[in-house]
Amino acid sequence: MKRLFVSILCAVMVSGGAMAQKPVKGSVNKAKLALEKGKVEDAKIQIDAAFKNDAKGKVAKKVNSWFVKGEVYEKLAIDSTRTDIVDKQDLATSVSSFNTVLDKFQKSQDYVVLATQRIDNLWRTFFNSAAGKYESGEYSAAVADFENALVVRPTDSLTLLYSGITSQLGEMPEKALGFYDQMIKTVGADTTIWQQVIVLKKQEGDTLGALATAKEAKAMFPENKNIVSQELSLLIELDKIQEAETAMKAQIERDPNNPSYYYNLGYILDAQKKSDEALEAYKKAVELDPDYYDAIFNIAVVYYKEGSAIYDKARQMSWKEYEKNGKKVEEEAKVYFKKALPYLQRASEIKPESREALEALSSAYQILGENDKFEAIQKQIEALGQ
Repeated sequence: MKRLFVSILCAVMVSGGAMAQKPVKGSVNKAKLALEKGKVEDAKIQIDAAFKNDAKGKVAKKVNSWFVKGEVYEKLAIDSTRTDIVDKQDLATSVSSFNTVLDKFQKSQDYVVLATQRIDNLWRTFFNSAAGKYESGEYSAAVADFENALVVRPTDSLTLLYSGITSQLGEMPEKALGFYDQMIKTVGADTTIWQQVIVLKKQEGDTLGALATAKEAKAMFPENKNIVSQELSLLIELDKIQEAETAMKAQIERDPNNPSYYYNLGYILDAQKKSDEALEAYKKAVELDPDYYDAIFNIAVVYYKEGSAIYDKARQMSWKEYEKNGKKVEEEAKVYFKKALPYLQRASEIKPESREALEALSSAYQILGENDKFEAIQKQIEALGQ
């Protein structure tokens, strides 16, 4: 019984001693000493307590306090032997502490130089590691390092760019979009990045988002033909044909001597079955660029479709009706094939290996009864192979 009482008494004394343990007041100097001895956790306890108990603000007013905090959290954040083991929160605290030195203690030049060096070294460590992994094709690991580099320098354009590119190569479209979006919002981006964002959103099935980005990009780069073309394609895909027509006419007002804009307008009008207006737009494109293959070929296509529609009427006639009106209808159709012919010939001259132009030309010759020319074109098509 006496032994049991002694045991209980000892337990109470030990417990009481623990409860009576004084809280750590914290000391920047003790944190520094602990860090020098490799006792990183002890250093953290001291530096955290020093700032927490800084009711009068004396600790926060000293440049050394912030620099030591940066050092402590740098050690906490990074395994010195591996860049892939990083506590991002601790890394952010470290960088924030060093940046406080740069922002609030500019007169303390020695510390400013040291803090700048620490930030530079942190960034280079992660960026160089990422670059090495990128070269080795380890895209996922490279992106992880780039992300750490961005904790250090969130607005570094080079890091953001390579982060996006690497994410794309590693088939991580969502990450790529995140990096490019961050780049656009913080440091700005050229047309290539905007175009990539549009493409990525489209690939991810966000066609409306892609269109919104295309519109935003066009507002910034109204002269960029690729962005204008992307917006147009998206409008057509979303069946916003009237909006596409309005957008294209606005571009023509801005740049009336751009043949591709007239071609695009012709394409939109053609999609709405406004054949006469489409022809006018296509012909304006050819007027500005006499070798514009697509515009030349599409003029032929408009005429060809008109002729085919009439020709089909003759084919659908009963024999009795055909005997009465068939030849007349066919002659009406041939008028359009004859109109298409010079454009098909010109298209074939510009692109002699274009199967689509040769096949359309061959068909036109056959319908018009020009058999020798039909056979000659057939030989050209055969020479192209499969």
